[in-house]
Amino acid sequence: MAGFKGKSSSATSRPGTKSNNNKKNPSKKSTPNPNPSPAVNSTTNPYEIPRRHQQLTLNIFRDTFANVLSSDTFSARLQTIKQALFERDFARAFPVGDADALAVYAARWSPTRALCYASVLSRIYEEGHLRGLMETETGSNDLAGSVGQLSLEPPPDGEAKPKPVLKRKTLSLLSIGGGAAEVVAFGSFLGHLYAQHSHSSSPSAIPDSNQTPAGRITLLDSAPWGTITSQLSHSLTVPPPLSKYASLSQRESNRPMIPPPSSSSSGPEHEQELFHSTFLQHDVLSLNKPELADIVNSTSGSSSSSTQRIPILVTLLFTLNELFSSPSGGILKSTTFLLNLTGTLPLGSLLLVVDSPGSYSETMVGKDKDKNSNANTSTGSTPETKTATAKKYPMHWLLDKILLGTSHEPVQVDGRAQAAVPAWKKLESQESVWFRLPEEGKGLDYPIPLENMRYQLHLYRLVNRNSLDEEEDDD
Repeated sequence: MAGFKGKSSSATSRPGTKSNNNKKNPSKKSTPNPNPSPAVNSTTNPYEIPRRHQQLTLNIFRDTFANVLSSDTFSARLQTIKQALFERDFARAFPVGDADALAVYAARWSPTRALCYASVLSRIYEEGHLRGLMETETGSNDLAGSVGQLSLEPPPDGEAKPKPVLKRKTLSLLSIGGGAAEVVAFGSFLGHLYAQHSHSSSPSAIPDSNQTPAGRITLLDSAPWGTITSQLSHSLTVPPPLSKYASLSQRESNRPMIPPPSSSSSGPEHEQELFHSTFLQHDVLSLNKPELADIVNSTSGSSSSSTQRIPILVTLLFTLNELFSSPSGGILKSTTFLLNLTGTLPLGSLLLVVDSPGSYSETMVGKDKDKNSNANTSTGSTPETKTATAKKYPMHWLLDKILLGTSHEPVQVDGRAQAAVPAWKKLESQESVWFRLPEEGKGLDYPIPLENMRYQLHLYRLVNRNSLDEEEDDD
């Protein structure tokens, strides 16, 4: 079941997580505080998600699922879902037509992941990887990574020189296996960028939102997350609820995480949402190449025949290992999917893979030693773990084998010139990273306890295969 790739193990035995113990009384509800006071950020990275913004992110879940979290049946439903997921009985965990089950799952296990994913996006943005994906209103790309684009055309003689106009950037994301955590993480990341740009423009004033980055996300999953993700998207773009006893200053400062588009001098028809989400319910392994191409093109806002296709970010967050190990998926279907994705994405696109670390992300290949004797096609030693009947391979080794193999074995691309054959270049790989919540006393308010989590991360860029050959020649 593609809807809960990697999430079932996290929801039960919780691999890669560790209790933060930032709540001594799990039953005690947090005091609503839509605008917490700023905390000192010890990092020198200006794009690190500060505690204040983390709290605002948790408030999205708390406010959206207020009735779920305060329900008398919440604990019982939680245990039922947890046990069913442990037994991999998805039908019992999420009965057809039972929307509350997904809400209970999202309220419990999505908040920490959303915080973690937002921090990952923030970091790779700060490192410059995401900035090259941000298209301008004219459809060109900001490969230099600046916030806006200035018009360099000289004014006609006798006319006043126009003021530079910052054109909004748009980042497009396709989240495969995405649901509640992914949509809030993307909104939180964009909201943080907006806050950073607001502060740099004028700390005491609200800047024109046309100068801030916009984002659109397509969530693709086999589970019916549509209603949940729609509710969370709405919460990201409207002011949080306030108590009827809220002060005037609280009401005046109460703003949504992602602001509405500001009025444009060109008219309201030129206004653009700063955040837009779309949910598609499909099993990604059942999609053929044309179907996958349609989804990619819809996400990027371009067609496969366009001469300037817009690169996008694709994420597989706690999803890929389950695709590899799923009885209905497996190595063959997952490999076909990854190669089809390679053949449909615009050059310059990024693939971000986050999953459980270490032995939690190993895949069994083959049925016995004799049948699997040809599984290792590389030279030298391989990182497999032998058993009596098969071999276990780390997820990241299989991923590299498939993606980096495109630099030697061309991927068929319909309608693309042979001079632009796609191949993946690895930008970053980390086998074990901790995401830690603030320590007790500086913690975050949420109605139930939250945990730290551990993950592995791999980032790739799709490039022209010829450029890789040129790099090898230079070496």
